[in-house]
Amino acid sequence: EILYGHLDDIRALLFSSDDKYIISGSSDGTIKIWDFERRGRDLIHYFQFKEEVRSLVLTSDNKYLVSGFGNGHIRIFDLHLKQLIYTFEEAHLDKVVSLFISRDSKYLVSAAQDGSIRLWETRLEKEESDDEVYIFQDAHLDDVNAVAVTHDSKYMVTGSSDRSIKIWDFQNKKLLHTIEVAHKQSITSLTFTQDDKFLLSGARDRSVKQWNFAKLLQQINTSKKQNKDLEFLMSLM
Repeated sequence: EILYGHLDDIRALLFSSDDKYIISGSSDGTIKIWDFERRGRDLIHYFQFKEEVRSLVLTSDNKYLVSGFGNGHIRIFDLHLKQLIYTFEEAHLDKVVSLFISRDSKYLVSAAQDGSIRLWETRLEKEESDDEVYIFQDAHLDDVNAVAVTHDSKYMVTGSSDRSIKIWDFQNKKLLHTIEVAHKQSITSLTFTQDDKFLLSGARDRSVKQWNFAKLLQQINTSKKQNKDLEFLMSLM
């Protein structure tokens, strides 16, 4: 079944976790919410903006929708009230192309084509959002196209047009490891399996790669321990 509802490219698409709704975002500046139980035949609500919509993410309870825009703005919507509740003005200097929100809805990660990755404190349940932000240093040398966070929120991975995948200690906000040339061309998508044991990456070279993430973390931790032991031995000399 084909659904028609936008006048330009569809840049973002997602299901609500209860499979009741489809939400789509487009370069025509609209975000549309469809009734999936009626196979998307009914348009429940839509938001209209001048800027293109580049990314979407829902909170785990399906109450809040976060969107990234072509002008670097990030907007948060209350879907129960069907209204915009907060805007991070010029959150980035370029298109916001990937978003992640923690399960408790307290933290939002945004990645953009300005090469930056930022962490925001949303404070949604306090009916206000603070512009408290942490910028991940040494992120990438080119556009950041994809962000994924493990289900326990311990690790974050980012993929870029510089062809690298970076692994971060999400809780301590530290870079752990860089896979320098993960693909032959720009990395466009990242996702974890439900148990976080494997990471999948997709790229413009038309390839999908499966990474043994659990084994990779093991190697990183072993390498860190060896380096610490070496540093300790050097200090004794």
